[in-house]
Amino acid sequence: MSSEAVDLHFQFELSDRDFNYLKDLIYRVAGLKLNETKKTLMQSRIYRRLIQLELDGYRQYIQYLEQNPTEMEFYINALTTNKTDFYREKQHFDYLRHEYIPKLNTLLSKQHNSKTLMIWSAACSTGEEVYTLAMEFNDIISAYPKIDFRILGTDINTKVLDLAKTGVYARELIEHTVPLNIAAKSLLRGTGRCSGHYKIREELKSKIKFRQYNLMGEERFPTQFDIIFVRNVLIYFDREGITKVIGNLLSHLRQDGLLFIGHSENLHGVDDQLKMIRSAVFRKF
Repeated sequence: MSSEAVDLHFQFELSDRDFNYLKDLIYRVAGLKLNETKKTLMQSRIYRRLIQLELDGYRQYIQYLEQNPTEMEFYINALTTNKTDFYREKQHFDYLRHEYIPKLNTLLSKQHNSKTLMIWSAACSTGEEVYTLAMEFNDIISAYPKIDFRILGTDINTKVLDLAKTGVYARELIEHTVPLNIAAKSLLRGTGRCSGHYKIREELKSKIKFRQYNLMGEERFPTQFDIIFVRNVLIYFDREGITKVIGNLLSHLRQDGLLFIGHSENLHGVDDQLKMIRSAVFRKF
């Protein structure tokens, strides 16, 4: 969860009792562990909803949540917005470009084989990581015709997924971040009312699918993935949550597949099927 400036004048106070109920609820549903420092942030995000629903306090909102199951989607969306950027932790993309893909191509050439890489961005937020992967792989495989790719982007937050699906981003998020040669073949510059924005080209978007997914849930995909990114997400889970999330991800990762986590994260105690091959990069064995 990102931090944000809070300047609302609250008509209602979030009591410790109601805060504890709501933070226990998001833990049960999504596995997110919120500490006491997040109380003001929770208050600000739910306060807007109280006004919208014309409720008389957080206790009424809890009752509304209990009586209206569809409200759970809004509640999850309000508390799970994460900051992301194009080319965040660029070392990971450099490793894929300069080591992983050339070695894979050599292996495929020896086998007289080809491969479509299945890639999963498991907490993709507004899509910057997904499109960075797509732009990078699209550029890389132009030199390796035996290799193609498909990407799945998932998040528990439906609001950020809707933004990701558009593939439209403000100029300041793109310029000085996406390399010029890659931007030229991957992005369309907006004009008129869309000036100041870039859009991902449709031929690139055709290789990507987005859908909602709860990392703590029981749902399983039929697909086995070659590469899974779950970066800067584990910091929001306790050790029990991390164990479950990693277990879910590994059940979808092929043997010899790669798992990428954030550089500030670790897998101590849950890495018995993994070997670290680079900083924050693990191979399943």
